[in-house]
Amino acid sequence: VEELGVTLLKQKSKINTIKPDAIPNKSLFYEVDEREQIGKVQHMMESTMYHDLMGRLKDKGLPQNLSILLFGAPGTGKTETVLQLAKASGREIMKVDISQSKSMWFGESEKLVKKIFKDYEQLSALSSMAPILLFNEADAILATRKNNTSSNVAQTENAIQNILLEELENFKGIFIA
Repeated sequence: VEELGVTLLKQKSKINTIKPDAIPNKSLFYEVDEREQIGKVQHMMESTMYHDLMGRLKDKGLPQNLSILLFGAPGTGKTETVLQLAKASGREIMKVDISQSKSMWFGESEKLVKKIFKDYEQLSALSSMAPILLFNEADAILATRKNNTSSNVAQTENAIQNILLEELENFKGIFIA
């Protein structure tokens, strides 16, 4: 992690970020369709295009965010794709370790998820361009909702998903999971 330039902001809460200039250049290879889709995302993340897009979304009364869900087998380059998108666009990444959003204490996990979005807002306010909020290994909390709600674990996981969906409704920025 050190070679990626993880820094901590000196605030009440510490926000882990990855600076774009600390990300090493890598050549990534995609199938034709995926290369085209990644190219579109990269274009949308360019500063001028991003501001234009957010303005058009605002004018239409739509949420002002770019939310992207990457999927694929382990080791196929999802995280590296995000790193390279950040490098190309000059954006910081606020990388969230999903394991840190789960707590053994009842009710604490829900607070941790809300705090992630508050920390992102703080980071955005201090940044010249919208950073990327990266939920790596998001399948740990974005799985199918549990039907057995008599279990405390199932209730907590459903509550985390509900809070995440609520936060994304009002989210302003770039979210990648």
